Amino acid sequence: MKGTGDIWTDLGITPTDDRRAIRSAYAAKLKAIDPEGDPKAFIVLREAMEQALKAAESHSSSSLLDKSETSTISATAADLDDQHMLERETALLARMLHDGYHVGETDASLLDCLHRIWANPDADQIEMSSRIEGWLATLIADRLPLSDTLLEPTNTRYGWDRHEIGPDLDARLITILNRRHDLQFIATLAEPGHRYHEAYALLTHHPDAIDEPTRRSAEPSLRAVLRSMRARHPTAEWHFGEDLIAAWVEAIEAPRERWHNPGGIVRPAPVFPRALDLPPTPEPAPPQTSTGGRGVLIVVIVVTLLRLLISFFHQ
Repeated sequence: MKGTGDIWTDLGITPTDDRRAIRSAYAAKLKAIDPEGDPKAFIVLREAMEQALKAAESHSSSSLLDKSETSTISATAADLDDQHMLERETALLARMLHDGYHVGETDASLLDCLHRIWANPDADQIEMSSRIEGWLATLIADRLPLSDTLLEPTNTRYGWDRHEIGPDLDARLITILNRRHDLQFIATLAEPGHRYHEAYALLTHHPDAIDEPTRRSAEPSLRAVLRSMRARHPTAEWHFGEDLIAAWVEAIEAPRERWHNPGGIVRPAPVFPRALDLPPTPEPAPPQTSTGGRGVLIVVIVVTLLRLLISFFHQ
């Protein structure tokens, strides 16, 4: 969508002072574009709505003295309507996430609801904008991974990634930034040309469904990916499923005899090591000195001395 230079044409309506009509036109146009796929179109539409609202407010202010008490009541009702709409949209977004939808099923609906919240005139007020940011941070951090689709647009709007993770950073933002980092890790592994892409593809299947030669040949890569997830990208396990990752950990870390064990001997699986945790180097055993020969020599000496003493007293 390219801007026409005329805000009313961009909104698809004739010039009006009706704020509700302007917002309705904006919402209708917003459904026809993808804010993530076509950000320029979203910016054009957003700016058209903001300019139209300012024009309507300016015109209303210039003729305020000519308006009756009924007009004042209508303006107050419009403001209350804005607040009710904002409350309704935030409640809808929270309900969509708390109802436990499957990831990916409601991405478009979540984004539409989020952009309707931001399109509300009250959301541009400094105090309200700060409240909405805090509320979104709490909701997103609490409902990961269902809220994954909201991470990028909210981060773009509020600039959360400009913060450095540390002890003084809000715990909600730490959770959100760590999740973004883990999603980037998964996206990198999913690239066909990545060195660990084969391991990524295998992890999407149960280890029992992979033949033993393939599993053994990919074992170094699988170990590297699993250790990296366990040590630095813990929420990346959600992409595959925690039960599936646990099955792979057991298969990779268990002794190879367990993969092919005709005797049916059950051996405990070793503890999964953290990344870069190397087994301790065994200390060399102290040299052992044989004491058997020394003992015999002492016995011989004692017996000889006793014989000498006996022969001495007999003389």
